Amino acid sequence: MTDSLHPSVKQFKAFIKDHPELVKKVRSGESTWQELYEQFVLLGEDDPIWKENKSEHNKEESDSLHAKILKQLGQLDLDKVEKHINDLSGAINQVVGLIGQYKDYTNSSNQDVTNRPDPFAFRTRD
Repeated sequence: MTDSLHPSVKQFKAFIKDHPELVKKVRSGESTWQELYEQFVLLGEDDPIWKENKSEHNKEESDSLHAKILKQLGQLDLDKVEKHINDLSGAINQVVGLIGQYKDYTNSSNQDVTNRPDPFAFRTRD
């Protein structure tokens, strides 16, 4: 079915995917698909009107995100955060210690191998 669409309709659908704020405008009743399509065909996708809509949408999203972050920060229990950080720090220190022990073990086992006498040294060819 998409093969039978006019090329401008295909372009418009791709354009809508890049501008999700237009979907919200249609869903909220500010505009219709027909109006947006006509503007798209007449003005083209590079018209500044699309950038204005996008910047307004981004500003609203940004303000909403800031509000959510501030709300979450207000609900944080700093004592719990500090406890989790200390627990994580202890776990990291334990991992570092294990890595150090492993390095010491591998270094000492390598030295043991190089310091051992050759078990086949008694055989000589004459």
